[in-house]
Amino acid sequence: MSRSTAVAVLAGLLLASCTISTVSSSSEPPVRRSVASLTSTVPSLNAFRSQNGLNTLSQSPRLQAVAEAQAQHIKNTGELSHRGPRGGNIGDRAKQQGYGYCTVAENLAMGEMTRSQVITSWSESPRHRENMLKRQVREYGLAALDNRYWVLVVGRNC
Repeated sequence: MSRSTAVAVLAGLLLASCTISTVSSSSEPPVRRSVASLTSTVPSLNAFRSQNGLNTLSQSPRLQAVAEAQAQHIKNTGELSHRGPRGGNIGDRAKQQGYGYCTVAENLAMGEMTRSQVITSWSESPRHRENMLKRQVREYGLAALDNRYWVLVVGRNC
């Protein structure tokens, strides 16, 4: 990626995440107040995907539930882990929520961060970037608890 493209992507991430609202201007569902689904971050995530030639994602209530539960689990345990409360991995946890996936992936972050910092951090990490740019995925769940415990789940339902 050229320097000018990288600057444009980062600028888009920062600008898109400056406003927090409880209702998105698109057809996305409202943000939950207990664990924010961060619909204002989705334009940043989708802008990042678009700038990389990929489709945009829509919110999945089931993946949202997976992301929220994992954010709560991370907060409860203080451990940044892809294992859930019952020991399951992301695939197990998605199935438990009734998400019959063809593909599913998860990004985690912990620490005092803004939405733009989280998206930027994930985009700069090869494995997290790969998850954000998976061609096969069509949906997401994105949760943050206390702006400290962050979980992104992407997938495609079969």
